[in-house]
Amino acid sequence: MRRMSVGFFGGARKIGASCHAFAFEQRGERHIVMVDIGMDPTVAFTPQTWLECFPDMEGLGAFLDNSTTCTVVITHAHFDHVGGVPYFMRWVRGRCPALSVTFFMTEETRSLAGVTWDETEQTMQKGEAWREAEPIYSECDRFMTMSRTRVVKPGVYYEVCPGVRLFPLPAGHILGAIAVGFEAFNEHIVHTGDISFGEQPFIEGAAYMSLPHTRFVVSEATNLGETLPRRSDAAADLGNECRETLNRGGTLLLPAFQIHRAQALTAMLVAEGIPPAAILVDGNAQRVHRIYRKMLPPNNILTGVPLARDVFRGKDARETLFLEMKEGKTFPRIVVASGGMLHGIAQKWAKALLPNKRNAIVLNGWAYAGSPADVLHRAVLRGDASVQLNGDEVPLEAGVRRIRLSSHASGPELERLWTGLNPDAIMLVHGDESKIEDYLKRYGPHAHDAGFVVPRRGEVYEL
Repeated sequence: MRRMSVGFFGGARKIGASCHAFAFEQRGERHIVMVDIGMDPTVAFTPQTWLECFPDMEGLGAFLDNSTTCTVVITHAHFDHVGGVPYFMRWVRGRCPALSVTFFMTEETRSLAGVTWDETEQTMQKGEAWREAEPIYSECDRFMTMSRTRVVKPGVYYEVCPGVRLFPLPAGHILGAIAVGFEAFNEHIVHTGDISFGEQPFIEGAAYMSLPHTRFVVSEATNLGETLPRRSDAAADLGNECRETLNRGGTLLLPAFQIHRAQALTAMLVAEGIPPAAILVDGNAQRVHRIYRKMLPPNNILTGVPLARDVFRGKDARETLFLEMKEGKTFPRIVVASGGMLHGIAQKWAKALLPNKRNAIVLNGWAYAGSPADVLHRAVLRGDASVQLNGDEVPLEAGVRRIRLSSHASGPELERLWTGLNPDAIMLVHGDESKIEDYLKRYGPHAHDAGFVVPRRGEVYEL
């Protein structure tokens, strides 16, 4: 007898620690296909709380018990989708030593994942809280992960176990991102991963799929129920903001996620006529820029954009500039700095820029409640004279605004995708719980009849 089930061990009713697993059973064998093993950016990564950053490992362990093989498909290289992979490699060897594990990811994801893992390792090596603590994974775990990785290409079928093939599809989210189609026991299953249908710098949008029938769809819900502004309008708005700031001799900060958002913003600025020499890329985004330059055609749009490491030659050159800027020195540049929620080097830039009216900060991406970007945005909306960032009270003199950019499908785009797939069920993940609930209110008590399922963390569904 053939049986299928799906478990949701992270990324359920929230964004963070994405991890979903499918079980396919026949002839006494149980085979697992997992989609992503991420970490949760909303939880502090400390020796006391680190396990809370991960998916439900206890539930996942029970789901993996008595399985023969486990294929882990990584949809893309963002922290909330790939961050937990090296720890999983260590954990699974202790929890399920006989389980045969293989990782599937695109070449681009394989190249970019190391940036995400390096950042976590740096925290464990240099973070004050981790000084006396043992790292949760090692270089050996990373090596074993890569040694078990199979590079996959979109548009090619891969058999993962008898009767089950997966079919990676370009997802249009970031470079190398994929959605996953399954043919399983003569049924179709689709996992969208993080998906985007609008064209972005470097990548084409995902294509709408059409199937006569789909057993179920696991669909991201980041922008569920929302209609997004046109990307071209947002780009033009951002270009104007940059020109105005440069013309008054100020610095404009664009906090950006290090993987793809920083590179897409840079390309957007150049396309809007901002001279490459007027842009500066800082933080870990610099390393990703170098990776992108290698993967993209020669002389691509990122070529010629300065990196901070080439501008700030001395050990303390950047910090000296920050001090001088607080005293009124001008530095007319557009700074694209990681991280996107105003952590890391982006926060240092913000503290230097906020006291001066010539400067500006444009928040442009998702930020969880209570993150520094969210704290700043709320302070501006309230009209506060200052904002507290990481314990420092910073005057709020610079202009701060938000321009909405998203690399996720809009609500209408998701609905169009579902219509083309004709699913029996739509399982909504990777979205804010309140937003999902608001969306389903339009169906009233008939949401379940319409095929919607909103899994909770740890829930398993027999199909």
